[in-house]
Amino acid sequence: MPVDEFADLLSLDLDEDRDFETVAGLVLDEVGQLPEVGQRIDLQGWGVEVVDMDGRRIDKLLVQKAAA
Repeated sequence: MPVDEFADLLSLDLDEDRDFETVAGLVLDEVGQLPEVGQRIDLQGWGVEVVDMDGRRIDKLLVQKAAA
């Protein structure tokens, strides 16, 4: 999914000067390495968990509003 579309859906503020175009690229940028299944990041009030990997490709993410 394009990261701009994802950011619009979740009202995220992303840096205009970035080196990725997809949500997977955003996760890779935040983690700083290839993530593992079950790895979770917090992103501006949202929890993003890696649910499935296809080799070195992020295949599925679970995105949930962080608990207040």
